[in-house]
Amino acid sequence: MDASYIKYNHLYYMNLPSKKEITKIITILLFGTILSSCSKEDDPKNVKNEEPLISKMTVDPFNPNSGDVKDLIFDYDSQKRLIKKTGGFIQVPVYNGFIDVFTKDVYVSLIYNDNKVTVSELSGSSLSTIARNPSYYTLNNSNKIAQREIPNKFNSLIEEKQSYIYSGNNLVEIETYLKSPRSPIEPGDFILTYSEKFYYDSNNNLIKTEYLRKNNGIEKGEKIVRTFEDYDRSINPTKRFFLLDEYFYRSLSKNNFRKYTEVRSVDGILNASIERKWTFIYDGNGNIIIN
Repeated sequence: MDASYIKYNHLYYMNLPSKKEITKIITILLFGTILSSCSKEDDPKNVKNEEPLISKMTVDPFNPNSGDVKDLIFDYDSQKRLIKKTGGFIQVPVYNGFIDVFTKDVYVSLIYNDNKVTVSELSGSSLSTIARNPSYYTLNNSNKIAQREIPNKFNSLIEEKQSYIYSGNNLVEIETYLKSPRSPIEPGDFILTYSEKFYYDSNNNLIKTEYLRKNNGIEKGEKIVRTFEDYDRSINPTKRFFLLDEYFYRSLSKNNFRKYTEVRSVDGILNASIERKWTFIYDGNGNIIIN
């Protein structure tokens, strides 16, 4: 009988399937289960965020100028997204220039609207007025930066835009475009762009970036090579701080670099170089002490 069901007294009874049909049904169910499992694993909403949730740094070990800085405060929303950093440095004029002074009156505000984030640095201090451009970020489905826009408060016709490119979970390139109202067709009136490429070791620690200036897509002039060395095995406390410029490079790695070198050159000729080293204090588990 070809019918799948037999009607009897208003009930439906299924004909028993053959051994071949049973095997087919089991195969379909197993395949569906595998697909469902993969979908859940790939859905960023189902991925647990195991990154450290730092609410206070008694001393900022990552800032070489921090000295005895007290109580750098980090606030989060109900989704554990950073919404405010309180405390920072301002430049105070002195007789021979400026000095960096820490104050709790400086803060960074992060405002979220779906996948858009506005990051602004503000000051309530009478000693200094922060006059930096805000940054407008767009995040991807993995809560990583996809784009960044930086308007120019002195010239509304010039705007900096960045695109962030990833390979797996690692950022591999940032492309920067500086828009100009002038036409790139005229000699010298080009759209200036930059490209920064990122390189990692087998432990997912950032080891080098190469920042190149380009004129109409052609490498030209300025080059900056940044190297990150002497990594520890501590958890990285800055993973959630990727929207704060001072922690951005650190946030990209699994662990913490203790040596940083920056070499700038123009047309292959050395222009400037910087080297910094850090000595961290660790607890009994080998993790950086920040409180």
